[in-house]
Amino acid sequence: STDNGVSWTTSNHNNADMSGIALGNGIFVAVGSPGLASYSTDNGVSWTTSNHNNADMWDIAYGE
Repeated sequence: STDNGVSWTTSNHNNADMSGIALGNGIFVAVGSPGLASYSTDNGVSWTTSNHNNADMWDIAYGE
């Protein structure tokens, strides 16, 4: 969302069931199954996806 969450644009993540998302240092990271992780450095406009050997990931967190 570019308007503080008032409206949203959907994004296709290769039909993955995304189950967790985190934001840290200006990077969004989303994880899910089957073993996919996606990240965005432009506030969610575009995403890069990587496969992690079908290891289901249910949640993610950012810490300092």
